[in-house]
Amino acid sequence: DVFATAVKNHGDEPALKVERNGIWKSWSWREVRAFFSWFAAAVSSERDCFTDEQDVNCAARAFIRLGVK
Repeated sequence: DVFATAVKNHGDEPALKVERNGIWKSWSWREVRAFFSWFAAAVSSERDCFTDEQDVNCAARAFIRLGVK
């Protein structure tokens, strides 16, 4: 899985950056994984969403359930 490999190889490096009101905020690969783990658990009724390898797929299914295309 590409995402799991990125987390393993680049864990504390920035994965996402955004500028808001002139201030840059960044999230590491580990922080992004933690968010998707939480998000998947929060919106998914599936019980297999609690391992690193499945988090991204569960988050994607959760977005689809919310109507994100």
